[in-house]
Amino acid sequence: MGQRGEFGAAVAILTVPGAAGGASAALCAVGSPRAMEAGSHRGSVRLFSIGAHGPAAGPCVAAPRATLQPRALSANAQFGAALDFHGDGLLAVGAPGADSAGGSRAGLVRLVRAGGVAGVGPLPVTHLADLVPPAGSDGAAFGAAVAFSADGQQLAVGAPMTRSPGGPPFAGRVYVYSVAGGEWALSLVVDPPRPAVAATFGKTLDWVGGTLLVGAPGDGAIAPASGRVFGFQGTGAAAGALAWELAAPAGASAVSGMRYGDALAALDEHTFAVGGWGHAVVEVLHVNESGLPVHEALLQGDPTTGFGLRVAGAGAQLFVGAPFALGPQGESSAGRVEVFTRSAAGWSASGSLIGLHPVTGAEFGVSVAAAEGPGGVARVIVGEPGSHAACRGG
Repeated sequence: MGQRGEFGAAVAILTVPGAAGGASAALCAVGSPRAMEAGSHRGSVRLFSIGAHGPAAGPCVAAPRATLQPRALSANAQFGAALDFHGDGLLAVGAPGADSAGGSRAGLVRLVRAGGVAGVGPLPVTHLADLVPPAGSDGAAFGAAVAFSADGQQLAVGAPMTRSPGGPPFAGRVYVYSVAGGEWALSLVVDPPRPAVAATFGKTLDWVGGTLLVGAPGDGAIAPASGRVFGFQGTGAAAGALAWELAAPAGASAVSGMRYGDALAALDEHTFAVGGWGHAVVEVLHVNESGLPVHEALLQGDPTTGFGLRVAGAGAQLFVGAPFALGPQGESSAGRVEVFTRSAAGWSASGSLIGLHPVTGAEFGVSVAAAEGPGGVARVIVGEPGSHAACRGG
């Protein structure tokens, strides 16, 4: 993954309703966590529109509507390494390499709001808050993952390199913030049920309904780096309580290097997908009335392609990144995204996406984000940090 960390290494997308019944659009955020500023990889984020206020589809080469700079963050802050949108332009930006009040390279998350997202032209962007971990969090990588709850009232932040006092290194931790009166405050700290060396608990995050999903792809309780996914109560008196855990896809053995949980994505309020790219698998599950996950499908790909490194979806569509796949002319690591669709018969392959101009090392699919668009059809943005196009939206 030699090109990861450049423009397109992280992406997020937000559907924007059209004014007065007009066509909807999408606002896209594209992270460049290794962008140079003042001689260091401090990072940046650019905002683009597709649809009604931009091109219907294509590469992110048009002038951005806004550019977010790291604003005096430390060297190697990696601003833009993780992104998530909610609502009317609320955006969380992770900077897991930033020095902060939490310590050296403890990390930081910046909350901003883009105004006028349904309009055209430059976007006014308002800085809302900077969130940081507690003091003594040196090297925690706080902000390596960020995820808003469905109602936008909570934000989960992963710090997968956290080492608790006397605990194993890189066991990980998750912080949950809640908003009240426009102010964001820490409301919950979630530690791994069984801290383990290099488990990287919190490397991936999402919410399905009121359940917080936490990936620990380095968890080796069964086999080295076989991975694990945990579900925690996200709200109410039991917030933070472990609800369930998954150690391997149904029908598959937990094997060394699977890295189950290295990708997570909620498709709707009941359904989510888990990637284990080390063995090219993606499991789709839904949460039943008892709040427990139930297996729906096991999707398998070519292990040489990185299938399952990233997953994203909306409703009945699922997008699976395979960034090391050969291009149509044999270009090494040109990448592609496999598309799956749910019907009454279950999940099935329905096509694939490739970059507009596949080139060696483009790694199309190293980042993917999706949001439900008009008629229930998903809008998707795909990063290809090794290409001049950098990302593709549509």
